[in-house]
Amino acid sequence: MLAARNFFVKRDGLSNGTVWCLNNHENGHFVVADNPLPKRFSNRLVYTKYFMGGKFLSSQARPVANGDEEGQDDTFSKLETPENVEGNKSEAPEEVDYLVSEPELSEEDDSAEDLTREHAEIDTSDSEVGFSAKVKDFQEKTSSSLSQVIIQTLPQSVEDAIDNWVEGGNAVTRDIVSIVMATLRSHKFYEKALQLSEWLEASGSLPFTDRDYASRLDLVAKVRGIHAAELCLEKFPPNMQTELVYRTLLANYTSMQMLSKAEALFKLMKKKGFSLTAFSCNQLLALYKILDRKKFADVLLLMENENVEPTGFTYKILIDAKGRVGDYEGMEQVVEKMKSDGIVPDGYTQYLIASYYIKGRFYEKVDAVLKEMEGDPSKVKRSACIGLLSLYAALGRADDVSRIWKLCERNPRHAEFIFAIEAWGKLGKIENAEAVFQKRIDCGGKLPQRICTALLKVYTNHKLHDKAKHLVKRMLEEGGRLRPLTLDTIVKLYLQSGEVRRADSILQMALQQQHHAMPKYVTYLAILDRYAEEGDIHNAEKIFEQFRQAGYSRKVGTYRRLLFAYINAKQPAYGFAERLKADNILLQGTMASQLAQLNSCNKIAVAGLLE
Repeated sequence: MLAARNFFVKRDGLSNGTVWCLNNHENGHFVVADNPLPKRFSNRLVYTKYFMGGKFLSSQARPVANGDEEGQDDTFSKLETPENVEGNKSEAPEEVDYLVSEPELSEEDDSAEDLTREHAEIDTSDSEVGFSAKVKDFQEKTSSSLSQVIIQTLPQSVEDAIDNWVEGGNAVTRDIVSIVMATLRSHKFYEKALQLSEWLEASGSLPFTDRDYASRLDLVAKVRGIHAAELCLEKFPPNMQTELVYRTLLANYTSMQMLSKAEALFKLMKKKGFSLTAFSCNQLLALYKILDRKKFADVLLLMENENVEPTGFTYKILIDAKGRVGDYEGMEQVVEKMKSDGIVPDGYTQYLIASYYIKGRFYEKVDAVLKEMEGDPSKVKRSACIGLLSLYAALGRADDVSRIWKLCERNPRHAEFIFAIEAWGKLGKIENAEAVFQKRIDCGGKLPQRICTALLKVYTNHKLHDKAKHLVKRMLEEGGRLRPLTLDTIVKLYLQSGEVRRADSILQMALQQQHHAMPKYVTYLAILDRYAEEGDIHNAEKIFEQFRQAGYSRKVGTYRRLLFAYINAKQPAYGFAERLKADNILLQGTMASQLAQLNSCNKIAVAGLLE
């Protein structure tokens, strides 16, 4: 362990606002201690997961070019590079580098204020520079890029495209495969990437390593679902069922908020004798931060006991967790410790700190961070623009939003369109948001769904239902798969206008499409809430069952909503307690008394009819 790395952890976790802090300590270990610092608390903080730089290793987010690739997912998160990848920067990054993502927001987060993004600027770190050089060299030496050949073909034609490529005298090498796979992933062509992986193994063109199998498992999870990925792992050769492959599955559990499965797999990995890595620990930290804060300290203590070095991503989770409970002084200590350990805060870290300062109304401190993010006043860092747009909008500074947008307006990037639209929306400048949207239309090409979603959220937040529905009609007419965030926005639009069955029909339509981009947890909850209010037991049960089919754990809050449907319908809920028990949920408190009262009243009514 590096000297003076010391996490103080109070065992009662984060649920009551008590959190760990960082401090210097001569032995450089984690120790258990009370947090001596005064704390400020807030009920709920907006959680943002977009990042403005760094490497991207995500099961849901990929580096995007400066153009407008469609098909990007609806969550975005910053990830670290697995240790064995970082240590091999001389080689082109392989497709397994895009594996892990933070989970989506829990039901307690404010999805209307969520700044989660799937867009980012690619930091030119050493490995990325090497990768870009390889891509450029590859394209200069070949008259036709294999990746473009594959992209331009139908999914079922991938094998033919590769065969034609080989027949043209081109070799299929590891570097070329890495570049092609990364290109396919960046465009979200997961089906084609999976077919390429399967072709490579079947053809024997390249020896398959555990990295290739990890990539295969990740692609199967995206295209065919998490259960198919679990079965896929069982079929891998025993010598290829390595720690890297298992943690790829763990990362997918994390991205889908499958807490119980993630915990079980984490224990299995330990039982198999795999070395404990910060990468795996960070997956649990990311889950516990949202779903079970009481267990947060346990992971930190485990890292200390196993001498696992915290990474930059670990620090980001700590900063976010501190900010969430309003412990701003503790957050600052984490930042200082991060710096003292030689980790320079990147654009996202600065954004995260500034957003929590805004929440705590520390405006002087916000200005200091904003100044640091902008850098030289004569040349604002382009990679910081998307964060600055959001932060200035949150501060209500329309002039600064206009100033930053003008820096981007001559040649806007994909993410900048989105953040500009939402920034103007937050400021109530609807016409400005529409002007940015129109500029994107004027650029030509297919209009990306995510940009439509940005304007749709603006209309919905300002209750401009007619404009919103007109935009939805346009989006549906253009066809294509509805991404989770887009689906969530459309559903909430119709719920807001009182059309629950229209919202449900759109959800059902999305479920019939390819299921590697499943609806968000909060989307199901929103519809379930409305059916519960109406006492519509049949449809409430339908949505409740679809939670399970989507792979989400049915929690006590989900059951509580379902029970409200029975209460409002004044119908008995026999067998309800047994269902809770089957899902390892203890029936207690208000829900227990409500269930008992509901069932007892019905028994009395039935008895009266029989007399």
